[in-house]
Amino acid sequence: MILHKICKCTVNGVCGLQTLCATLAQNQLRLHIEAMFLRFGVTISNDPKKPFDIRLKDDTNRFFIEFGISPFLGLGETFAEGVWETDDLVILLSLILLSEIGEMSGHWYHKKHNSFVQKRIQLNIPKKEANISYFYEKYFETLSQILDPLMLRFGWADGSSVPEANRDLSTAQNQRLKSIGKLLELVPGMRVLVIGCWSGSVSRHLALVYATSVTTITYGLKSTEITYEKCKNLPVEVRNLEEDEKWEKLIQKNETFDRIIGIEPYRFISQKKQKEFFKLTSDWLVPGGFLLIETQGNSNPRLPLDNLFWQKYFISGGSLPNSTQILKYATSFGFELDYLGNTSHNYFLTISNWRENLLKAHYQLIHCGISEIEYRRWNFALALHAAALETERLQSWEFLFRKHEIVQYN
Repeated sequence: MILHKICKCTVNGVCGLQTLCATLAQNQLRLHIEAMFLRFGVTISNDPKKPFDIRLKDDTNRFFIEFGISPFLGLGETFAEGVWETDDLVILLSLILLSEIGEMSGHWYHKKHNSFVQKRIQLNIPKKEANISYFYEKYFETLSQILDPLMLRFGWADGSSVPEANRDLSTAQNQRLKSIGKLLELVPGMRVLVIGCWSGSVSRHLALVYATSVTTITYGLKSTEITYEKCKNLPVEVRNLEEDEKWEKLIQKNETFDRIIGIEPYRFISQKKQKEFFKLTSDWLVPGGFLLIETQGNSNPRLPLDNLFWQKYFISGGSLPNSTQILKYATSFGFELDYLGNTSHNYFLTISNWRENLLKAHYQLIHCGISEIEYRRWNFALALHAAALETERLQSWEFLFRKHEIVQYN
């Protein structure tokens, strides 16, 4: 609360004595934040000594004010606007996540003290266009050429026979697709529902390699166009979920599937609707069928990674579940856990590879129409994602559930 009061005074100070008070508050805020960073070995200065030190590019207090209002949102926005630099962004963010700042980020402001912060969240950016998913879709063709042709969000192949050091991303992603087919025990003629097939790669692979009949639910018109184009002339039906549209409207009455795959469905499912997701998938799945969920979530329910930058750019309108919640809801709707895998390291490798390719293609991306602020914001987002996975504040899981032959809802 002390930072909240200082920042409110700093932003609202106007003239005369208030201006003097605001200046003093800014200096107090700066000293407080610098001391916090020093406790875990990070120096904020114009002459950094370590790769993960923060190098300010101007002498204003903008960095400290925005950080004081919301640590990660302040870090992300000021980095995007070029207020500060660091030589190793992932290590810096990892240190912050492991520090007292990272521990407090999930509870930095209680809801009753959050109205001031929520106003600052807007930052004059439309909600939809601020989301990272929108950025992926807007520049999909460019990003797929530069980052990853398959654009699989959920990670590197696990258990591949190719040594990790000699494996490129394309090889790993193709191995990943093969592992999904093997896990689901697919046979020709099966009906498969894919929820969240953003790039179309999963649907295409299942229809082409396993001769299954695929229905895929996509989010947004661009994602629908991408999937439709990629799966042209294959037994794939693409259905687009409009904003605020209900899931059940996309599935016909009495329509059932042998297998269902949910690819990070929680990015678009609010906390209140997590239980409903399992109710619907249970209704759609035949008895004995498999439900595969590839998702990320909070590793520790008592220490949620729900900082404001994450809320604004990654899961606006969605939620980050924890494994306990998923298991609880699944079993209450007639599902039995068949397999649970932790794919966090694999996802970390994918995100790290994407970011490495992004940094290499800086000037190429700018030439394609991506603004410097968009580029830097995405660089920060990928670095934060990698740091959260590396520090295990965020985890990536693969749940395989089998539906009971006779379902009794609890």
